[in-house]
Amino acid sequence: MNQDTLEGSMKDAAGKVQRKVGEATGSTEQEVRGAARQVEGRAQKAVGEARDAVERDREATDRDRDPNDRDPNDRDPNESDPNESDQPGSRTRPDGGV
Repeated sequence: MNQDTLEGSMKDAAGKVQRKVGEATGSTEQEVRGAARQVEGRAQKAVGEARDAVERDREATDRDRDPNDRDPNDRDPNESDPNESDQPGSRTRPDGGV
């Protein structure tokens, strides 16, 4: 549960209370404000739930991914290039010379 989900749930609950108080006191203004607060809370909660779903999907994808199945152009910068040697002067020139 992320911040948006939590805050959205709280706004929804507070809006419901405000709306019910408006109904009990006969205050249409409080009813409308409470209903608007509920809508805002539900929208924010939906955003939070969508973010959670995306994060869960991303984690599942990462977990299911074979670490050996990667793009050959996506090298770890700390990994040495198998075509390069650490020995000085051991590289060949494009014309085949040493």
